[in-house]
Amino acid sequence: MKKNFGIRIDDDVLKSLSLSSHLTHTPVSKLITPFIEEGSRIILGSLLLLMVDREAVIDRRAVEELIGEVLGGPEEELRSPPMIVRRMEEIMGRREMVKDMEKTFPGVSFSSTKSVSLKGDLKSLLLGMGEEYLKRGGSLKKLQIDLGMRVFMENFLRIYYRKSARGTLEELKEAWMIGERALQDLAEKIYGIYSSEVKLTPIEAIEIGEFRK
Repeated sequence: MKKNFGIRIDDDVLKSLSLSSHLTHTPVSKLITPFIEEGSRIILGSLLLLMVDREAVIDRRAVEELIGEVLGGPEEELRSPPMIVRRMEEIMGRREMVKDMEKTFPGVSFSSTKSVSLKGDLKSLLLGMGEEYLKRGGSLKKLQIDLGMRVFMENFLRIYYRKSARGTLEELKEAWMIGERALQDLAEKIYGIYSSEVKLTPIEAIEIGEFRK
């Protein structure tokens, strides 16, 4: 079902959209819908990431800062990667986790690297989380933390694999197809390690509605 949605924008933005619409003979709504859809998924992914980040305080400022990190060139370095990403990268660099990854993805070796270090990496993570949450029927009345954890970990591991796995293109594709079946179990194990080591930040005032970790 499609519904109308009104937004307030600056006059020069409105004029540029009107010009674009006139030149392309395309309704403004059709021109901007793809950007709105992508943005909505990035925002949803941001909320999910803050929910599963045990050290994050969830408020308007945190959401704005996280979304602001994805703006700009995809190859630009992040100013401040989310804390949960830093923690996960430290866990993934441990010897036992490297062995688990090599066992899950046979024939592939892994190098220590920052998997989510660029704006494009974070955008890919947030967008993937938002899309997967919707595809799996996640509630849009109250965010589901269990599903949020799964879509975070699975998307994080995809990016980690892409950035740190070493081998030929054919070897990497074949190993991923084999190991993807065990991805959920691996994701739950890693998040379990994270949860056992990182203290949950108490949440007091929340500005963006009911939100519970």
